Amino acid sequence: MTANPQHSDQWLDFFAAGLDLVPQIDREPQLDHLRAYFAARHARWPYFYMEGEFWSPGNFDSLIEALEPHVAFQLIPAATALLLEQTEALRIANAGWLLMNVVERSDTTEMPPALDNQWMAVMALLDVTEGQEARKDAGFVKEELVRWYLRRQ
Repeated sequence: MTANPQHSDQWLDFFAAGLDLVPQIDREPQLDHLRAYFAARHARWPYFYMEGEFWSPGNFDSLIEALEPHVAFQLIPAATALLLEQTEALRIANAGWLLMNVVERSDTTEMPPALDNQWMAVMALLDVTEGQEARKDAGFVKEELVRWYLRRQ
């Protein structure tokens, strides 16, 4: 991700949280690394993206743009486990967004066994009932995962 010289320090700071973990996740797509990245990103900005006048970066763009599709595919089990660890509505929605981003970056509709085995639990968890924004965002993620994999809820 290249910095646009017109972006303020605030914009550049937006991607700083967790950025140091991206190469490690790329080398070793494991849950511990992804959990640390998610915690840093969620603490910095607990929403899917930030809206700007000329640029609306996704919260996890720094990671997603760095991953090759085969690495993203290897990361799906960790992203699934990370989502299933969440208990707060906004964290569920945000972890769901991360899973959806990783799934789409994998560039395949092949579902890894870890997600296949947990599909119903993932779908149930994304039925967020708290908070209007979290409910809307988790619902969007759920619809996108169902669409991507052509699976039933």
